[in-house]
This record gives sequence, structure tokens and C-alpha cells, in this order.
Amino acid sequence: MPPHTHQLPVATIWLIGVLATALLLFFARNYLLDLEEEHFYQESATLMQRLSGNLFSVERGVLGLSSFLQIAPKIYPDDFRLLSQPHLDAPFISSAAYLPAVPADEREAFEQLQEEWHSYIGFRIRDYQQGQPLTEGEQDHHFPVLVFEPRTVKSLGILGRDLSTCKDIETVLQEAIDTAATTIAFGGKESCIKNLVALKPVYHGRQPPNQVSERQQRIKGFVKLDIDSRRLLQLESGKHLQVKLEADFAEIPLAEWNSDDMPSPFAVFKVFSNVQPLSGVFNDKLRLRITKTIEWSGMQYMLLFLSAATGLMLTLFIHRFFIAHHERLRISEFHRQEIQQEVDHKTRELERANKKLEILYRNAIEQQETLEHTMRRAEEANSAKSEFLANMSHELRTPMHAILSFSAFGQKKWETATRKKLSGYFSHIHASGERLLILLNDLLDLSKLEAGRMILECQKCDLRIEANKCVHELEGYMTDRGVQCELLPSKMDTQGEFDAMRISQVITNLLSNAIKFTPAGGVVQISVSQDRLEIDGHETAALLLSVLDQGIGIPKEELNTIFEKFIQSSKTRTGAGGTGLGLAISKEIIEAHAGRIWVENNLEQGAQFHFLIPVTPLIQSAAENRAQ
Repeated sequence: MPPHTHQLPVATIWLIGVLATALLLFFARNYLLDLEEEHFYQESATLMQRLSGNLFSVERGVLGLSSFLQIAPKIYPDDFRLLSQPHLDAPFISSAAYLPAVPADEREAFEQLQEEWHSYIGFRIRDYQQGQPLTEGEQDHHFPVLVFEPRTVKSLGILGRDLSTCKDIETVLQEAIDTAATTIAFGGKESCIKNLVALKPVYHGRQPPNQVSERQQRIKGFVKLDIDSRRLLQLESGKHLQVKLEADFAEIPLAEWNSDDMPSPFAVFKVFSNVQPLSGVFNDKLRLRITKTIEWSGMQYMLLFLSAATGLMLTLFIHRFFIAHHERLRISEFHRQEIQQEVDHKTRELERANKKLEILYRNAIEQQETLEHTMRRAEEANSAKSEFLANMSHELRTPMHAILSFSAFGQKKWETATRKKLSGYFSHIHASGERLLILLNDLLDLSKLEAGRMILECQKCDLRIEANKCVHELEGYMTDRGVQCELLPSKMDTQGEFDAMRISQVITNLLSNAIKFTPAGGVVQISVSQDRLEIDGHETAALLLSVLDQGIGIPKEELNTIFEKFIQSSKTRTGAGGTGLGLAISKEIIEAHAGRIWVENNLEQGAQFHFLIPVTPLIQSAAENRAQ
């Protein structure tokens, strides 16, 4: 480096000194901001913890009340008062209420029942905001306030008000029913709800349903807690804080708190802001926005003055320090670039090697899984085939032996035996022949259905009438088994276009199985109704038939395989008889109608078999699906 570069003009030295002073001032200011920011985040964590605890208490309150109401057959005001009082002791919970779900067609009976049970004279379901009685047909379901705490003369006016009439709350109610989750709702300035409300759906039964459709059918009501947002989080004075509780579903803050000592705009030093989600409460849908305003203080002025004085004192030493530092940086940068290039080169080589190893490992895992899956399927198929062949051999030999035996008796004793004896031989031969014919017909039907060679003759028929015919045909079998069959009434139109003979074959098969496995004295129920069926991504009108028995049920792991060929349930494989072809044939017939058949276990005992077929036949679409 040339010697003249060590001697800079005085103006340059002072310029460097000013820059150094400005740098010190900058660092001093950042140091003050770091201290204030650290303190701000500590305060934010404390506020987050306090608010999360309060909201957790709210969520625990609605969960506790909903758990009791879900198993309680009747709701009494005294019981509700005892259960809700511990939660109402919290200063931020202003009231608690239970809102039962009342279908529109049961509204009048529900209002009369409340007059009898709770002595609510003149009880009527009313508009939530206006308090006027609702007219018929306005709502499909009502959610009126039935019991609430605390009960005061002023609060009696809320009795019977229907929360579903709040238009901006309908979406929240429906989402809560579908998800079975605790939900927080907030109304705007024009809404009938002016504050925070925690809602929890209550369902019929001891456990919430798993399916959305079941939740909509089994909704029992809602537990509602009103939250006083002003008391939910009290700020201390002297903090210069502004706190907002926000949510994605609300355009404005759900709640807002401000310290009472906010500084003037001219005294503001820095404004910090922090937005954190409130995890663990209300499905993580809430967030807390905290803003703190820092004002100038004497300590800040003193630290900045000392920083400026220190910068001016160091001005005379900046020249040599700058030159030396520049040289060190140049050398360091040169070495850093060399090292970085070497590191990048080695890193790329390691990444390439690692990718090759990952590909090899994934291929090995996939091949192993494929091999294991293929072996399991082969073993299952072999086992099922062996069981099926053994069962079919027994089912074929039994009637054939009977035919041969009684025909041999007839040949030997036709001259000496009486006509009654010979008639008995022929009856046994005829019965065995019919049994053998039924078995062979099942095998032929299954073969035709699998090959797609069975022609369906679809005509306009009533599915409920066909089910009634099958019930009458099996009356003798039901009498022998000591089982009753109940065809449930239906107000829906159950007509459609289908092959009546083949659908009757399916109904007879399902009904025969239900009667066979239902113990004496039991009841088999059949229901026919309308439903929707999805075919090729489009929904179409369909007919639903269900057969419910009180038998031994089906193991959970076998629900998906019970309709497969060569498969019988482990609970019916021994002692119940049959070849196991009936359900496989039924599945093929329903799928030939472009329908769907499935089975599920009852909650207490027995199984439920269901099938769906479209009202309008889609046989061509079903054949294309089978070919694909």
C-alpha cells in the first residue's frame, strides 16, 4: 500500500468521525430498542398465557356442560344451574344457556311439552333479535333457548329465542354441527349477538358421530356461553399497550383493550407489534395482536449523548483503524471465497451421492412391500379357494348321496314297499334334486354376472312392494325360526326402474341371512327410502333398502371382504351352512344395476345390510365401469 494513503485530509478525518458517531448513535438506539423489544415480548407472552388460560376455561366449560347434556334424557333448570355455576364464577363468563335442536315439524309438540315439563306457560319459539313468534315454514330446524343461567327477571325475555334466526350465525352453527368442535362466534354491529359466544354441539348418544351425515341427523342441541370481552383481559396502567383479539372469520376484532395512559404522538420513540395464534383453544382459529408504544425518556437521551461524545473522541484514530481493517477484510474475503468454493464443491458431491442412495433405498422398500403384498394376496386367495372347494364338495355330495341312496332303496323295494314308502323315497329324491339345482343355479348366476352375460329386464316397479313379497315368501321360514320381520312404513315414493326378479333375489338372500342368524324371539327390520347415489362423479336419485338383524354381527376386519368370492365370515363359517355365494351374487346384481351394497355392525347387536340402486337404470354405464 502506498505511503500517501496513510495521510488523509482533515476534512476526510472529520467526515469519517461523523460517520463513526452516527454509527454509535445507531447502535445505541438499536440497543435501547432491543431492550424494549425483549421486555415487550415478555409482556406479550404473559398476556398470551393469561388470555389462553381464560379461553381454555371457557372451552372447558362448554365441554363439561355438553358432556352432561349429551347423556341426560331430560334437562332440568336446577341441574343446569348446579353444573353451570362453577363456570359462571369466572368474571369473564356472563351467562350460560342450552339450546335444543327442534325440527320444524315437531315445533308445536315441543312448545306444549315445555309447558308440561318446566311450567313455561305460553312458551313459544321466537325470533332471537325481535322476540316475535316465528311463522310456520321459516326454519327447517330451531335452536331456542330452553334453560339459562343466571336467571333474573330481566333475562327471562331470552327464553324461547331461536339462535338460528341470526343470519350471520347460520354458517357458524352448521360448521359446528359438521365438525363437532367447540366454536366461537361474534356478531357485528347490526347482528343480534353483540359479544363473544362459545358454542358446542350436543348429539344424541354417548359419543359424537364420526360421519358428517350422522352428525346432522343426530344433533341434539347447543351449549352456549356468553363471554364478556371487556373482562376477558384487563390491562394494567402504565403499559402503553393495545391488545386485539382477532379471527379469520371476523372482519373486525372480536375484542379490544387499551391502556388508559397512551402517550401523545410527539413523544413516541418506537411502536412494537406482535401477532401470535392462540394454540390449543377453539381449534386454533384465534390470534392475539399486541401493540406497544415506547416514549422518549431521560435515560435514552443520556445514552445517545454519550454515544455521540465517544464517536467524536475516536475520530483521530479512525484513519489507521480503517486502513488496517480494510486490509484484513480483503484478505479474509479472499480466503473465505476459496474455502466457500471448496465447501460448495464437496456439498454438491455429497448431495449427488445422497440422492442415489435415497433412490436405491426407496426402490428396495417398494419392491419389498410389493413382494409382501403379493405373497399375502396369494396366500389369502389360496386359503379362500381351498375352503370354497371343500365347502362346495360337501354341498354337492350331500344331495347327490341322498338321491343315489333313496333311488337305490326304490329299486330294491319297489315290489315289496308300500306306495306311501315309495312316495317318501321320491320326496327325498325331489328335495335333494331341488337343493342341488339351487346350488348349480347360484354357480351359473355368479358365472354369468362375472362374465357380463346376464341380461337385466328393467321395468317400473315399487321396491317396497317387492320387499313385502319377499317377506311373505319367507313367512314359513320365519315361523320355524321363531323370528318376526317388520317392514317399516315409508311416506316416500319408492318406485324405480329395475329388474324385479334379480332385486327380489338380493332381498331374499339378505332377509334369509338375517332370519338365519337372529335368535328366536328377535325382530328383523326392513326399511325402504329415497337417497342419493354418486356415479362417475355425479349424484343421481336412488332407492335405499336396509335389512337390520339381531344376530352375531360381523368382525370389523371382515366388513370389506364379506362380499368377495370364496369368503365367509369367521363367525358363520362353521355350523350355519351355506356356500358363501349368496352375498357375492347379490353384490354382482347390485353392481350390474350401477348400485352399491355394503354392511355395517349395529351399535348394540347384529348387522345392517344396505344397498343403493339408481331410480333410472344406468346399465350401460355400469358395464363400461366393469370393463375398465
